[in-house]
Amino acid sequence: MAEKMRHGRQPARAVAVTFDDGYVDNLRNATPLLETAGISATVYIPSGFVGTEQEFWWDSLETRVLFPGRLPETLRLNFQGVLKAWNLGATAVYEESDFYRHKHWDVFQSDSPTPRHALYRELCALFQPLPRSAQDAALAELRSQWEPARRRPDDRRCVSEAELRQLASTDGIEIGAHTVSHRRLGDADFEAQTQELVTSKTTLETWLGRPVRSLAFPYGNYTAETVAAARSAGFESAVTTEERYLRRADDPLEIPRVFVRDWNGEEFDRHLTQWQRD
Repeated sequence: MAEKMRHGRQPARAVAVTFDDGYVDNLRNATPLLETAGISATVYIPSGFVGTEQEFWWDSLETRVLFPGRLPETLRLNFQGVLKAWNLGATAVYEESDFYRHKHWDVFQSDSPTPRHALYRELCALFQPLPRSAQDAALAELRSQWEPARRRPDDRRCVSEAELRQLASTDGIEIGAHTVSHRRLGDADFEAQTQELVTSKTTLETWLGRPVRSLAFPYGNYTAETVAAARSAGFESAVTTEERYLRRADDPLEIPRVFVRDWNGEEFDRHLTQWQRD
């Protein structure tokens, strides 16, 4: 798609499929379906999480805040020198029935059906701008206050190096970069942005033995300086989270994407049909 953009030959109603974060379910679940359908896809990998047992911060928070279990009635966090506290009241105890009632809720929705969901939403807003070291420290402080969570679902982890190579060897699968630490690039200075981009690119290329030309901006956060850093690092395309369709004048380093939510097949088909009509 990026190549055709550069030459002004984008076919009508073209679609590119992408996956962010390099979850192992991209290999286990998505790849067989893509192969069967004959559809190509790009998978964007945050290199600093490959082969680690560390959850992404949003999954770690979800597993503990929105899964069944007990939290203290008042949860506290010393956030950048400011003590924050959340009173969970009756939802300090979260039952299986509560979990299943709200199982399909996500943070992109406008409502917060329980104090736990409001807590998760606020914690996400606090965590997202932080560098990874600060996110890890905040998580450690929260973990000291709550009971151990249930075992993490295995498909919540990022791929290992061996799984990454297996993914990359699949016909129709392209591997792209997603920085090292999944930080908001637009909040960092040019040097830090460049380091994230160059390190992620060269690390993936070393593991795979092939060029990595595509990039996804974490959280869709970037500035004109970020685009310049990506171009300087040698990326030929980059995708954002701006929800609109591709236009002829778009920069291949600022490709918009439409976010596919937690839909069943019938609902996804309705959306896809509408997008193609538009």
